[in-house]
Amino acid sequence: MKLTIYTSDTCGQESNVYYPNRIDVADEAAFKDTVSFDHVAARYQNNYRSNANFIESDHISMDCDNEKSDDPETWILPEDILSLFEGVSLAIATSRNHMKEKGMRSARPRFHVYFPIPETKDGEGYAKLKEELADIFSFFDAGALGSARFMYGNPDTEVIWREGDQLITDFIRDDFAKWDEAQSEIPEGSRNKTLSHYAGRIIIRLGATEEALEMFLKKADLCNPPLPDHELQTIWQSAMRFGKKVSAQKGYIPPEEYGKDFSLMPPDFSDIGQAKVLTRELHDL
Repeated sequence: MKLTIYTSDTCGQESNVYYPNRIDVADEAAFKDTVSFDHVAARYQNNYRSNANFIESDHISMDCDNEKSDDPETWILPEDILSLFEGVSLAIATSRNHMKEKGMRSARPRFHVYFPIPETKDGEGYAKLKEELADIFSFFDAGALGSARFMYGNPDTEVIWREGDQLITDFIRDDFAKWDEAQSEIPEGSRNKTLSHYAGRIIIRLGATEEALEMFLKKADLCNPPLPDHELQTIWQSAMRFGKKVSAQKGYIPPEEYGKDFSLMPPDFSDIGQAKVLTRELHDL
């Protein structure tokens, strides 16, 4: 895993727009040193940070500040990110306000998540990717998107560096049905990990429903040797707790509501009605 990060020579200067220092980050130590300075995830023309100056990037950075709820039970933790994005390459760095009071808000987990992506020179597509991720996972700050966002440095940051076998772009466009069908016998040594991964994904997609539980138990039948019932219950309860965290986030759309308002059905079947749908869907063309 590699992240190309551009830093300034300062820390905590919001007005700064110059990020001249290119750092090719390939391990945890380099990552920790780099994010101690104010930094950006892209290269800009003349090193001047702006949407119009976007040149290229090989990762996206997302902000999780837990500002949407004051209930500690709903706060997303770094370990929740590791669990939800199981197998995805990522890095995490706590922000300068991590576990500190901020304005009227109590101390709570605040951190940044960095996801490698295929290198892109498309600034608009880059911003849309971040928007798509924040739309699916509403615990990411929707006000910290765009192709020219910067992250404050934190000399006291705590970091996590995880090499995975999948990029976030693959994860959010994953065909769950194919992934599910590809699972065969689950051998000893990978049973807990595989079932935890499956339980989290199925709850995000279907909610903590009877259907989801039935699918989970069906998947558990593939374990060889079988897992004891109490371990299956522990895995499922853990997945449900995480599901509650996600569903408690402001802006979360329940599985049964997601896409409900989207339709290609025209308001009427006249030429005008069909033209309205085409205009709405293909306005960029």
